[in-house]
Amino acid sequence: MPSLYAWGLSGRRTPGRRGGASTVVVGAVVFRWAIELITVGWMDAVSKSRFGLRNFGTTGYLGQVLSFYITRSTLEVLMFRNRFRNRFRYFVLVVLVLAATCASAEDLTQTRPSLEKVAIDPALIDVGDGDTVTIRWGEGDKERIRVLGIDTPEVAHPSMGWLDDQPYGPEATAFAKGVFAMAESVEVLRAAETDGYGRTLGYLFVNGRNFSVLIVEAGYAVETVSHYGDNGLPEASEAVLAASRGVGPVPFEAPFRFRRRMRELNDWREGQNAEPKSE
Repeated sequence: MPSLYAWGLSGRRTPGRRGGASTVVVGAVVFRWAIELITVGWMDAVSKSRFGLRNFGTTGYLGQVLSFYITRSTLEVLMFRNRFRNRFRYFVLVVLVLAATCASAEDLTQTRPSLEKVAIDPALIDVGDGDTVTIRWGEGDKERIRVLGIDTPEVAHPSMGWLDDQPYGPEATAFAKGVFAMAESVEVLRAAETDGYGRTLGYLFVNGRNFSVLIVEAGYAVETVSHYGDNGLPEASEAVLAASRGVGPVPFEAPFRFRRRMRELNDWREGQNAEPKSE
């Protein structure tokens, strides 16, 4: 089961990509529910259902998926005390088929070599910000990499929904550019899945050292392993955790909170611009 991060719920917007995440979550939940209906009986499944969290994967970057369940009393209201049970079953079946069809349309499997280190010519690396780089493999072949284990302060990304630099964002980007400019050797260790934006999820090793560890130790990143999991790369992830335990608090706001505020601010700005001006 793809992770939540792999579905692209990272708090960033990318033009031209419409999220299949909600469809996949609905498909997963409805599929599991339909199986319960078949195996343990309709009302048993209803009586066992509840609101809560369900862990759908062990190697996913986020690990847990927020799913939904329907209580027996709620379902009885929807079914008008079981009078329309068969109609409801048909509805569930239709939703299941549609969700499964949409879910199968997005394959997040990494097509490049994964779970092993691959050498990169440092001259081919372009730094986007503190936790994103692009590799120019050849004509028409560019690979965007979201560096795992870390989240760095943001710089302005108008195409992603925010127009302002986060404090320490430019410094984190400058640190990353300096590290890769001085690199004699670089390797990428890819996870087995991409994210919902088509980006590679992986660790980068500069002169044999984990870049995520370097930027955490420099104070320009917060670790994300403890919250999101190791994404199937436990050794590299543990190194980031160990580095984080050795540094103090960072002087910047958690990047995910900054992204959320920027989206709210930009939505407000768009609303202000859309309002007709009075003469």
